[in-house]
Amino acid sequence: MATLSTAVVCDNSSLANFKSWAQTISNFFTTAGWVQSSDTGQVNWSTIAAVPASTFVYEIWKPNDGLQNFFFKVEYGFSGTVVQTRISIGTSTNGAGTLSGFIAGPFFYPGTSSGGGASNQGATTFNCYLSGNTGRMGIAMWVNNTANPSNGYFGAARSKNSSGTNTSTHVGLMTTSQSRVGMQWIVFATGVTTTLGQGNAYPPVIHTGIASMIFASTDVPISPVFPAVGFFDNPLIELGGASKNDITDQATFTITGANMPYGTAHTFIGFSLGQFPNWMDEGQLANGALIMIFE
Repeated sequence: MATLSTAVVCDNSSLANFKSWAQTISNFFTTAGWVQSSDTGQVNWSTIAAVPASTFVYEIWKPNDGLQNFFFKVEYGFSGTVVQTRISIGTSTNGAGTLSGFIAGPFFYPGTSSGGGASNQGATTFNCYLSGNTGRMGIAMWVNNTANPSNGYFGAARSKNSSGTNTSTHVGLMTTSQSRVGMQWIVFATGVTTTLGQGNAYPPVIHTGIASMIFASTDVPISPVFPAVGFFDNPLIELGGASKNDITDQATFTITGANMPYGTAHTFIGFSLGQFPNWMDEGQLANGALIMIFE
């Protein structure tokens, strides 16, 4: 397991600034134990000569946990004046950067279902938190950039059995930014589920947007994501929601095993600034907060 707390620019006005944030994401995939695919055409950070002009450069990563393989495509761009990442996952590729087989996404981050992005923020750095291991990934970028909202989350998480152990049944792609949520699951034996969020449905979490949910315990009550794969499967612990008054923004907290779905204690970090309070209801839940596992 790996975590990273850092601060980088949200800016594409120079190649150095672009590489500053994009390579933070890229390097963390390696740190967390993922393996880069052999697809041709992937960005070479040592030789890239300019910020992408109204397009993206890309990388494709594979988990390394011994379970069902999939490919996580991360595209970095979008131009000299707009900052954006596009993410998708698939069960195979054509060897030249195009996902094939079952495909979830693409989702844009930051942005909406049709694109968008964040305008350049110059030399100012914003806090970023990354958490992952060989089978999961969670990335929260620019979390305290609220004036020009670019803060949000994207990641991938595997299915769980009744004990909370990762399985090869399905994998979910999840993102949230600019009051938009995107969630979609690849069920390896069947296909791709309906997209949740992106303006057409709310994500599968229980709304926790009241002043406080704490009752008879010092643990923060959280609502995990329930994979919507034709039914609500065993909950994920990688991502969830909480009441923002029950957390301290950008601070970690531990929930004891007695109050976790699978009986094991875990450490989380919570975000309540900018777009994060809204993510459970796409702009309607001012008291909400996003939490992600941070260990």
